[in-house]
Amino acid sequence: MAMISGLSGRKSSTGSPTSPLNAEKLESEEDVSQAFLEAVAEEKPHVKPYFSKTIRDLEVVEGSAARFDCKIEGKL
Repeated sequence: MAMISGLSGRKSSTGSPTSPLNAEKLESEEDVSQAFLEAVAEEKPHVKPYFSKTIRDLEVVEGSAARFDCKIEGKL
């Protein structure tokens, strides 16, 4: 995971966890755009909705309530 705008999770001597360690360590625009391109490349393709847990047959007395459980997955 790339750092954003030179921010660091490491402690610095300035006492602020979001302060860059020094100006030379800030990422260039090219590094930031490359990190963005890598993140986009990791997206999963669209997947049509499908039943990952199918509906099962159920017998009940006529007129009484019935409950059907299923699970549908997919990605837009």
